Amino acid sequence: MSGSSPAPILRLPLGFVNAWLARTDGGGFVLVDTGTPGDWARLTAGLAAAGCTKETLRLVVITHGDFDHVGCAKRLRSEWGVPVAAHRGDLGLMARGESPARRGATPLLRLLMRLLPQRKADPDAPGSPLFMPDLLLEEGQRLDAYGWDATVLHTPGHTAGGIAILTAQGDLLVGDTARGGARPGVGMLVQDADAYDATLARLSALPGAVAVHPGHGDSFPAARLPGRLPDAARPKRN
Repeated sequence: MSGSSPAPILRLPLGFVNAWLARTDGGGFVLVDTGTPGDWARLTAGLAAAGCTKETLRLVVITHGDFDHVGCAKRLRSEWGVPVAAHRGDLGLMARGESPARRGATPLLRLLMRLLPQRKADPDAPGSPLFMPDLLLEEGQRLDAYGWDATVLHTPGHTAGGIAILTAQGDLLVGDTARGGARPGVGMLVQDADAYDATLARLSALPGAVAVHPGHGDSFPAARLPGRLPDAARPKRN
């Protein structure tokens, strides 16, 4: 990646979830994740406060297809005219409302998942946030066309189509692969433990990564990124 001038990454806190806003070359912006459908007012207020307008928002990137990350993407596309990009591995979540089988990362979460009803979202319901991305991102894809010196990394484990973005300045935006806070940890749900382990091992050894920006919680140093899932998050092997 080239040694361009630093592009600050701004956190847009949307209740319990984060969106992240990157300033790009030429005065534009790229938004990473969009919160829930109910976060529209907070999201657009945060964009306005950062100086991001319909004319300067160049791309929306979705790190994975969960509802709390894609909730305002469809509306941004329709009302702001901005393209939305994501990985094809999460099309079932984003476009069809399918919910993959996942394991809670803690015993309490596994209990809650058994107790809570699992409902499939209806793409034809009025106001449904389900959508088909305009651009399907792939491993190694560059985002220079949108003014951002950054690279897409495919990071399956939390979901099949999870991605992270690594910038030239060492910012690593990871979605729900990791969560921030005083003690950074892994995401709360695991779809594929083996893939998740491989993802964490890869991200924790990335050369050039400096700061991790998670989907939930505060940013933290890349050196504190977990290198593997905790044992409690793994299915027991017979």
